[in-house]
Amino acid sequence: MQNEQQQHTQDQSDFEIIEICRKGNKHAFRLIIERYKDLIYSIALRFTRDPAAAEEVTQETFVKAWNYLHRFEGRSKFSTWLTAIAVNKAKDTIRTKQRVVSLDDMDSGIETRSPESYHEDGPEEILMNEELGKQLQRLIGGLPPHYREAFLLRHVESLSYEEISTILAIRIEAVKMRVFRARELLKERLSKEGHHG
Repeated sequence: MQNEQQQHTQDQSDFEIIEICRKGNKHAFRLIIERYKDLIYSIALRFTRDPAAAEEVTQETFVKAWNYLHRFEGRSKFSTWLTAIAVNKAKDTIRTKQRVVSLDDMDSGIETRSPESYHEDGPEEILMNEELGKQLQRLIGGLPPHYREAFLLRHVESLSYEEISTILAIRIEAVKMRVFRARELLKERLSKEGHHG
């Protein structure tokens, strides 16, 4: 019977599954977890830089999402709402453990995603070079937290300005300014270290 139920819900939209979940169907929520666990873990790992902490953030994100499902109003995509919870949980974890976030060991995602983001005189060439790519990752880790999070969500997670605005609960103009400022700081620091874009 559970298999029949799974077949009934696995191809449905997020909104349809959420409606089933709101009636107390935990099996349906497992489908949501399967659908988004990799995304949420990826975001948590980029913010915490600690696999164990990222796993914890992922679990806490889904627990909170289940408990507050009634608050999801459908104004944004469900994935955006879920990402907002994950980002806040990750930031809480960082504050609690007073961890210095280091992106030195960031995986190659930043080197392969959204290179068009650097269409100006930004660090596109640097991303093509592994050694300089690692340097850029280190510099991203040194950005002020509010610039770094906006930059990561935009250029690593490839989210739209609208989605980032929802996640960070700031205006779109503020998102654009933070991303722009992050890029300018990166260019300045790259230039100081002898790499002229």
